[in-house]
Amino acid sequence: MPQLLTAFPAEYDKDIQTKIHTGIGAYFAMAAWKLYFNITNEKSMTLKTTGYSGFDAVPQWYDGTDLPMDEAEKIWDMTLTMLFYGLGFKVTRIHQEYGQSRLISGCADSLVLSVEQTYGNVHVATLDNAFTTSISALGTTLISNSHTTAGAGTRDNRGAGAAFGSSGLAALRLLAANWTNYRGINQPIDLTGAKLIYPSDLDETATKLVGSANEPGTANNDLNVVRTKKYVPVEEPRLTTTTAYFLQARRHGLLSNHGVFPRPIRYQENNGNLVHGVEFHCVTGVEFADGMFGDPGA
Repeated sequence: MPQLLTAFPAEYDKDIQTKIHTGIGAYFAMAAWKLYFNITNEKSMTLKTTGYSGFDAVPQWYDGTDLPMDEAEKIWDMTLTMLFYGLGFKVTRIHQEYGQSRLISGCADSLVLSVEQTYGNVHVATLDNAFTTSISALGTTLISNSHTTAGAGTRDNRGAGAAFGSSGLAALRLLAANWTNYRGINQPIDLTGAKLIYPSDLDETATKLVGSANEPGTANNDLNVVRTKKYVPVEEPRLTTTTAYFLQARRHGLLSNHGVFPRPIRYQENNGNLVHGVEFHCVTGVEFADGMFGDPGA
C-alpha cells in the first residue's frame, strides 16, 4: 500500500525549497567566474555606461598663469539589457499521494545543476569569445592586436599564440607594460597580484608555474619568475578552449550585473499542482579592454 504524504504542503514541500536554496548557495560559493568579473547588483532593465579617453599628460604649469585645460573625449556609450531566466517543475497530486520523494528530490537537484550550467555559460562566454566575437563598444574583440586609438594607431592585448608557460606569460606582461590609452599615450597596466585564468586542461602546467621555486621543466636551476609575480590561479573548467589563457589586472572591464540573483520560487496551481522553480536576472559585458590580456595558446 502506498505511503501518503499527508503533511506534504507544510513539511515535505519546505524541504524541497531548502534543498534548492542550499544547492544554489553552494554553487555560488565556488563559482570560478566570480573571481574575474566585476559583480554589481542593480534593479534596472538596462545598464548604461559611458567610456572616456582620459586626459593627456599633465604639462608643466607656471605659477600665476592660467591652469592648462584638457577635456576627456567621449569614446562610446554602452547599453546592456537585462536578461531574464527561469525554469521549474511541477509536483502533481499523484506525486503527492504516492510519495515519490526520491523523484521529487532528484528534480530539485537537477534544477540546481541547470542553474549552474546556465549561469556559468553566460559568464564564461565572454572569455570563450574573447578572440573571435567583436564587441561594438570596443570596435574589435576583447583580446585583439588592433584596438584603435584616436590617432589611428592601435593597441595590443593579444599574445602571439605561444604555449602556456613562462615565455608566453612574459609576452603578456610586456604587452601590459606597453599598453596605450585611447589617445595613444602609454598607460602601463599593473599586473601585480593579477589573476591567471586558464582551462582545466592547463591546470597541471599552471600549478607548476605558480608553485615551483625554480623554472619547471628546466635543468639549469633558473629562478621561476612566474612564481615571484604571485599570480592568483583561476581554473575555469567551463572554458571550451584547451589552449587559451588570460592575465587580468585588478582594473579590468568584465562586468556582471544582476537584477535578481538566482532564487527559488514556489506557487500552487488551481488544480492543486505545486510548482517549484528558480529565477534570475543578469547581463554580462565588457566596459573596456584595459587590464585584460590573453593568448590563444598553441
